[in-house]
Amino acid sequence: MESKAAEKYDGKDLMKYAPWKIALKGEVAHLEIDSTQWLELLKLRTDGLARKVVDRACLLQQELTAEESVQLAWDYLDQQFQTQKKPSQQILSTLQC
Repeated sequence: MESKAAEKYDGKDLMKYAPWKIALKGEVAHLEIDSTQWLELLKLRTDGLARKVVDRACLLQQELTAEESVQLAWDYLDQQFQTQKKPSQQILSTLQC
């Protein structure tokens, strides 16, 4: 059986953010992961600009609870990378430029 490498999100393609987020949450849905483990998982599964966004939330971990830091990390990621466009709309807007 071929093992698939864990996909990292780097922030370069906004259309990949939502599927990455859904896949990551689905991958660990059956596990009981605490907030500290979630932060570590987000660090491991992000790269580039997305990792910088996660690191920004982690900097506040000394002032916030781990739960608040995880929520802040997801909020930052959503604000930066989540798009309301459907994939077909994104393709059309790219072709029109």
